[in-house]
Amino acid sequence: MTISLKVFRRNKFSSKSLKKDNNVIGVMYGPQLKEALGIPSVPVYASLKDFFQFYRVYESTLFDVLFEDGEYQGLVKEIQIDPITNQIIHFDIYLPSLDKRVRNRIPVEFIGDAPVVKKGGVLSFNVNEVEVLALPHNLPESIVVDVSRLEEIGQSIRVKELNISKGIKILLEDNFPLVTVISGQEESTQSNV
Repeated sequence: MTISLKVFRRNKFSSKSLKKDNNVIGVMYGPQLKEALGIPSVPVYASLKDFFQFYRVYESTLFDVLFEDGEYQGLVKEIQIDPITNQIIHFDIYLPSLDKRVRNRIPVEFIGDAPVVKKGGVLSFNVNEVEVLALPHNLPESIVVDVSRLEEIGQSIRVKELNISKGIKILLEDNFPLVTVISGQEESTQSNV
């Protein structure tokens, strides 16, 4: 499914009035923008309603950015959220070169039931997202880790054990444990510290 977001050019001094009118501000940058418009970045805004609808379905992959008379392929690089109101206050859209590898954060999805949990083991998840390097069109929506083979305390699933599509590199050490089984006693000791 291809998703899209319509953004509009803003002048640097219109932020307060745009926010007051239920918009969210951002910036757009990258090789596609420089090639199309000859500028490295442009301040933009989107309707808050449209941005929420977009962000609910966005999965770390390319999406269509509708801007002025053009359509670009973009990645959300950052979203800033107000820690008090929990409202989105700023977003960054990167328009990558489509024939060069990019770095992007991809969510990790843990699936399955680990038999060790029935024996008193506790799964200790070490990441909820990983940074990958891949061509923009090859970026996965998520990295899936099946925990159903974890049967003993002390077992881990490491980066090198994942079945990742060719052309995608996870930017962590091969031996990095994504999930580790600890005993229930270790968890209660850790929570008392």
